[in-house]
Amino acid sequence: MKKEGFNEIGRDESGGIIKILLNQFKNFLLLLLIFAAILSLVLGELSDFFGISAIIFLTVILGFVQEYRAERAMAAHKKNIRAIL
Repeated sequence: MKKEGFNEIGRDESGGIIKILLNQFKNFLLLLLIFAAILSLVLGELSDFFGISAIIFLTVILGFVQEYRAERAMAAHKKNIRAIL
């Protein structure tokens, strides 16, 4: 019988708030929106630039909040599991 290892939650690999925020910019579609915003600015379409920038801002903020809450929930679960064991 092969031993698979312990059934445990991995180490805490969160890098803090800054890392969570910067990870939001790894999304391909967000990078595409940033490119579109820059292109709109270069072409002088200020209303499009501000509209796309608002969408980028909302996307980053919502993604950050969601990921931050998930990290906090995982930390709480780890703490509870350690208390039980």
